[in-house]
Amino acid sequence: MYNRVYNRRYNRRYNRRYEKCIALLLLTACTLSLPAYAALNDSEQARLRESVTATATADAVLTVDEDDPLHATVMEMLGVQYESSHRHILEGTDFAPEFQAFAPRVFDFPLFRYGGAAIEETNLILNIGQMNTRSGSARVDGNKYTRDVSPLGSEGRVATNMGPLEFVKLMRSINPNGQYLCTISVTHATPEDNANLAAFLTHEAGQSEWGALRAMYGMTEPVNVFAFELGNEIDSALNEPEQDNVWAFSQSKLEWYSEIAPKHIAAIRAAAPEAKFVMCGKTAPWSEAESHIKWTEGVARAIGADCDYLAFHPYYDGMSTAYMSGLFDDMSDALERVLGAGHGVKFLLTEHARFADEGLDDAGRINLFSALSTAQFFNVMMKRGDMGGATYHSFFDGGEESRWWGLAQYVGGTLYQSPVGQMYHVYAGGLGDRVVRSVLTSDDPVTDETDDNLRMSALVTAEGGNRLKIILVNMREDLDFNIAFDLKHDYTLKSETVFTAPNTQSFIYSAKEADIVTAVTTERNTANFKNYHMPNKSLAVLTLETAAEIAGLGGQAGGEREDAPVETAFADIDGCWARNEIAKMTDLGFIQGKTATVFAPYEPVTRAEFAVMLARVLGLGGGYPKHFTDVPDGAWYADGADGLFYKGVLKGKREAVFAPDDQVTAEEIAAAANRAYRLRGGVARQGGLSVDALGIKDLSGVSAWAREDVLTAIAYGLFARLYENGYPRTNEAATRAEAASILYRLYNAAR
Repeated sequence: MYNRVYNRRYNRRYNRRYEKCIALLLLTACTLSLPAYAALNDSEQARLRESVTATATADAVLTVDEDDPLHATVMEMLGVQYESSHRHILEGTDFAPEFQAFAPRVFDFPLFRYGGAAIEETNLILNIGQMNTRSGSARVDGNKYTRDVSPLGSEGRVATNMGPLEFVKLMRSINPNGQYLCTISVTHATPEDNANLAAFLTHEAGQSEWGALRAMYGMTEPVNVFAFELGNEIDSALNEPEQDNVWAFSQSKLEWYSEIAPKHIAAIRAAAPEAKFVMCGKTAPWSEAESHIKWTEGVARAIGADCDYLAFHPYYDGMSTAYMSGLFDDMSDALERVLGAGHGVKFLLTEHARFADEGLDDAGRINLFSALSTAQFFNVMMKRGDMGGATYHSFFDGGEESRWWGLAQYVGGTLYQSPVGQMYHVYAGGLGDRVVRSVLTSDDPVTDETDDNLRMSALVTAEGGNRLKIILVNMREDLDFNIAFDLKHDYTLKSETVFTAPNTQSFIYSAKEADIVTAVTTERNTANFKNYHMPNKSLAVLTLETAAEIAGLGGQAGGEREDAPVETAFADIDGCWARNEIAKMTDLGFIQGKTATVFAPYEPVTRAEFAVMLARVLGLGGGYPKHFTDVPDGAWYADGADGLFYKGVLKGKREAVFAPDDQVTAEEIAAAANRAYRLRGGVARQGGLSVDALGIKDLSGVSAWAREDVLTAIAYGLFARLYENGYPRTNEAATRAEAASILYRLYNAAR
């Protein structure tokens, strides 16, 4: 019903705007440069620097339940798409010097998509090596793709100088740890082609000829592939003549896609068994009532069981964030109807950006309003438990004087970060590790996330055990806010960052506007923080600290407390993520190093070592009956092994066999730690364990027998700081650092 109401309101209003938007996107998708914007006259240029002050003030209340965490923060929401090659980035297949100097200043995007309409017409595996060896991409037999955006139209696409190798190099020049969201063509590449691409990207050099080929080109390490996206906007009917029944056309595409997508999945999975997949979502459902529901149900029936994500391309302001939320609710319901509750498929927003077309504030203009619009979109989407990531459209728009969408701009011979690109730095600094429940209310609908007029929003996340981070976004020029905070604990405001510009239309038109957007951080140390004055047309990040303990995910063991550093003699743990836990546990006498100065934090922990550590945490002495036949009398670990078995905490590998020298896995530690937690009086969880609420994206790295134990340990807070990306790999050997971290939390939780 939500969607039907919105469709009636929006379809007529946005069809023409949508057509204009897509036309611009098609131009963007081509490697040809966009025409420059018409020059601004003197009064328009002056408007960019004209400071606007609020004419009214509204009151609002931000109610926060910081002890009710919703899910882990999905940092992959701050990803980026790259679509079109451009001489300011590439000269041939080498990076232009100006881009090499520019890349270190760019935000470290965690997720990079090489996608878009141009990529759907590109067979990537044909675009490696020297340019004179690369091939154009022709349509495969039998496909029904009709959206031609390439210079060669329906005949195919010319070879590109931005092949997969160049894209990965671009990604790593910005973030060496970036993840590649690889959009594959299902119209211009065969399943075998895409299987070879998967092998080229993911195989070790000695694993296959494709892995060896990648290494030969200088990329010795496999690429960190986030997922393979099965086509881009496959359902698009842009070049089709007007039809009375538009869905009939989409349905024919759906039937074809449902037939060929499983073949690509099977081929890629044979080459890369751990691969994750993104199924193609409905393009622009606001132009075709309820099409997104029918399309989602169709692709879910065909390939939903094999996919981890559903792609969707929201363009907002234009269409309101509330309207977009309604579409997501519709599609979420459709997925559940087909796949059942707990299906685990998340939304992946593989394109998104702000779109509007009013006067100086022209279509996609990357000004302050665009930056605040995207930040507001993040504030709302981050609260949802069904988001798996997002990639902004796009890194660079391809225009000679680029002022469309891009996070990077080329203006007057210089590369700049656009206002939206600069916003990413500030927004990321306002994110903790988990989203907590919050609601912003006022007498004005501008704070109502279900209203089209939303212009003032808030996101609250927790970081560790005693810190809150609050992101406030006020898109209004004429209105500022006095915000009262209703918090569970007492807080000190430690710092405030305000991101703004003279007015919402401010953007980088020339070198004179290079610094037109500002982000100013001020140390505050304001005790008993209760109120904040939110300025107009701004994004603010507030960092709060409390002496209390904020609950972690699951609310059992609490959050991550930042203890004061402890001196230690171990020379090899400086820089280790678990340094403080290792030092604390050593100081308490629970763990020991390999030598007086060597802890070996990254070595696997043996069952014997773990038994001794855990027995000390539980205060078990000796004198327990001997049980294991492979534990010699008097062995240094014998008391621990026998005591833990007698207490029902640690089991043998099989009857009477302890296997002391075997490596212990993280899930074996989870099972033992859960039993120990309950033995020490910890409160057992009631009801089911939701992977969404715990921030888990994938359980393929967890053995079937251990899933409940692993989820319970995460819910207790015992695995804090482990698997924060949502992909636990507990079936692998645990390190000594990981064991120390888990047992440190067990000790604090159950004492």
